[in-house]
Amino acid sequence: MKKKDWGNFAKALILLKADILNPEDPEDEQISVYDLFNAIHIGIRRVRTPDRSTTNMGHNSAGFCPWHREFLLRLEKEMQKKVPSSFIPYWDWTDHQGIAKLFTKKRLGERSGPIVNGYFAFDAPGTGANTLNPSS
Repeated sequence: MKKKDWGNFAKALILLKADILNPEDPEDEQISVYDLFNAIHIGIRRVRTPDRSTTNMGHNSAGFCPWHREFLLRLEKEMQKKVPSSFIPYWDWTDHQGIAKLFTKKRLGERSGPIVNGYFAFDAPGTGANTLNPSS
């Protein structure tokens, strides 16, 4: 991914994180467009069935590809409302070294449990547990 493309991708996601859906609520109860997509992605794993059990509709099933295709298409359209030239990059899941380059403090965040550092951590860079200095 070219540096400019990465910048557009990151900027669009950061702007989605800043787009608060319920600004009138207390700050610790506010959710962003980015949070909404995250919640939907988590929620698909626990869909209630008619027999009152739950099932994972988006993972480990025939629904994986079509569900994620639609989910990512909708996310990309929301990103393009913020940064028209942004797009979700192709992810070559067979390139394990390439994937590691995505999960760094300055990209998607370090992969060692919950993301606590980087632009996509719960706390904004330089606040709370997030030690990323955005000016460096």
